[in-house]
Amino acid sequence: MSLILDKQNNKQPAKKSSPVRTVVEFVVLLAVIMFGTYFIVNNVVSKDIVSGTSMQPTLEDGDRLYSLRHRGVKRNDIVVIHAPDREGELYIKRVIGMPGDTVESKMMSCT
Repeated sequence: MSLILDKQNNKQPAKKSSPVRTVVEFVVLLAVIMFGTYFIVNNVVSKDIVSGTSMQPTLEDGDRLYSLRHRGVKRNDIVVIHAPDREGELYIKRVIGMPGDTVESKMMSCT
């Protein structure tokens, strides 16, 4: 036994869209987009501007960059950290050592 559906009887009536419903849907969509953007900008991504020449030639003074927050750090990554000696400022530096590493600095003479 097979079941055959009558296409004419199974059509659903077209939904009518009122202008008020359209405006409400638009406002809700706009609110969701704004909340999502706010959440991403404050919790996931950081927008920073390079100030100074300590990262040349990789980053120049005045360069703008976006960085991800809460990400694992590896050797040679560029990180943005809060400056421990300057309130409200950030440092942009390259990771050269990890916990347990020994880092040595040598001065070279130019003679």
